[in-house]
Amino acid sequence: RRQRKIVNFDDILQLLTTVVKMMVSHKLSSSGTLMAAYYLATCLLAFHVIRVEGFHFKVFLLRHGQTDANAGGVIQGSADFSQLTDLGKQQAKEAYSAFSSSDTEDLRISSVYCSPLTRARQTLAELRNVDSLQPKDAAKFPSDENILSNLREIDFYDWEGKDKLELQNAFPESYKAWKDGNPFRLSVFDSSNSDEQPVVHHPLLELWDRADLVWNEIFELEKQRAEENRAALIVAHGSLGQALLGSAMGWGPDRFREHTFPNCGMVELNFSDYKARPPHADRWRWIWPTPSAKWSYPLEVLETCQR
Repeated sequence: RRQRKIVNFDDILQLLTTVVKMMVSHKLSSSGTLMAAYYLATCLLAFHVIRVEGFHFKVFLLRHGQTDANAGGVIQGSADFSQLTDLGKQQAKEAYSAFSSSDTEDLRISSVYCSPLTRARQTLAELRNVDSLQPKDAAKFPSDENILSNLREIDFYDWEGKDKLELQNAFPESYKAWKDGNPFRLSVFDSSNSDEQPVVHHPLLELWDRADLVWNEIFELEKQRAEENRAALIVAHGSLGQALLGSAMGWGPDRFREHTFPNCGMVELNFSDYKARPPHADRWRWIWPTPSAKWSYPLEVLETCQR
């Protein structure tokens, strides 16, 4: 989609110039100064919105549907033993509706990236089943997908396959850190090598590092493609989804748990380019199961508008 002119540049420039001159010359009352600050913030945000309306890369980040382990209160991590429940399959089918809204009805997904774990691949299969029922000119997905190992869920080592209540009783401090989203106090043993002492891991810190690698990998793949405007679907996991969103927006792992993904929860991120990875995405919003018309912007944009 080409850049759309949603407000008039000359009007914004004139308003900015007038307000700044009045503030500098002290011709505004205290209430007028507050109003001027409001207009300035609006103008700055408008400039940002104009810039991002020229984006060339949309990313849709989807968590898998409910699994038998989700329903049974069992930690999955990056282990691959769980399957979608009937509810999980239905959630995946319903999530396809996110691509049929007024905002996405003309959208075509140009790239699909998927976790290698069964629950994510089953979710993608359900989406493809719905897509195959659409008229040929209305189908959304390409015929192939990219399976990326780094799109697996958080590595939970000795916790994988364990009942949550069991873990809460055995490791109360670490389990509380997990539920609170404290990346520095969450530690988990890996005793998979019986010939060595168990290794202590910090799963959330590792996850954030891996999410950063995922974005690098995706942008490296995307820049090799010829299309000017692109849209990618990523089918992955709840914890990794939070890390991917956080990494894309420039947040640290201490913000884990701020935006949790329900089963088949999906967000949209917009990037102004796909040929080189920018410091952060331009904006993001929830689009499923509760679509939001409100976009959220990087912290530095909001700070600029508040000055």
